[in-house]
Amino acid sequence: MTGSLRSFVPQDDKLLRSFVPQDDSLFILALTNAKPLNCIYKCNCTYNHKNQYLQLELQCCILCAGELMIAIIGDIIKSRFIPDRRKTQEGLSAVLQQINQRYAGTLASRFTITLGDEFQGVLRDADGLLRILDEISFQLKPINLRFGIGVGELTTRLDPTTSIGADGPAYWKAREAIEIAHTNNDYGRANIHLCAQDPDMLVDLINQILKLTALQVSGWRDSQSEVYKVILQEAILDPDDINHQKIADQLKIQASSLTRRFESSGIKRYMSARKEAELALERLNQKYA
Repeated sequence: MTGSLRSFVPQDDKLLRSFVPQDDSLFILALTNAKPLNCIYKCNCTYNHKNQYLQLELQCCILCAGELMIAIIGDIIKSRFIPDRRKTQEGLSAVLQQINQRYAGTLASRFTITLGDEFQGVLRDADGLLRILDEISFQLKPINLRFGIGVGELTTRLDPTTSIGADGPAYWKAREAIEIAHTNNDYGRANIHLCAQDPDMLVDLINQILKLTALQVSGWRDSQSEVYKVILQEAILDPDDINHQKIADQLKIQASSLTRRFESSGIKRYMSARKEAELALERLNQKYA
């Protein structure tokens, strides 16, 4: 059976659709009801176990060189001074596994631990990027993390199942960004930085938002952080969608107490600012497309 390759890819399969170009004349489509077909790399990739009806003759299980990506490098701050490093590393591994499962359709390459206290991953766009980093950070508290974000090309093929071995300007800039976050951390209150392959005024704007929101979080009390943790758990994206009574019930506090926590923490403003930073980052990313 022949036809447009994209017509056979489900609309909600964001990851697979990202691999399939508008012009699919270079690809061959094979449909089968028999045993799932293996990809040409004979690996255990997404296309073996999720998209059993497709076999792409060219390199669709692994991203080709020259793709435009957003690379993330993260590490644990002052990990050498943590009393039980092994327990912390196991906790990091468990959190990253949850994130990889929850955002399988968003990640171009899963978050992978590269060293004991360092990890990296790749996204194709900025939608949800800062939220993902918040989920990682708040699940690991009181352990603190820093992040470097790099926007640019990859010069190597990228395995969706692991980000180890990938290279290119996106990763070089992510490495540069995390080093800046380490050395220029605003007295320990700024833990994230962005660098891009080419100079752009948006980079400065985004970094100012990231620093201001990081400064805001550094002043949150545990009770205020608990509120934001619930918001993350409930997958609330828009501050206007926050149900005060529902969150108060989960925290087992009075609604009036929750209102005071919102007022003193500025959580809703934080959410709005981070979303604006994501939108600006996506505009920056689209300039490379």
